Amino acid sequence: MYKEQINPNNLQLGKAGIDGAHQIDHIVSVREGFEKGKSVEDIADPTNLQILPWLDNIRKYDGKNKRNNSN
Repeated sequence: MYKEQINPNNLQLGKAGIDGAHQIDHIVSVREGFEKGKSVEDIADPTNLQILPWLDNIRKYDGKNKRNNSN
């Protein structure tokens, strides 16, 4: 429904490890959103979504499923 807003350049979406693949990322994570009392609608809003290369997306986490603050 919001493809043009979220991915206007029609970047290739795919799984981690696929050359050239990008992933949809929550700017404010789902966990953080719920911890801050945000609604499901706010967390899923297209303005809270972005397209990132898959490697950048997985680098946001520390290996314990905790989001790094440095990214």
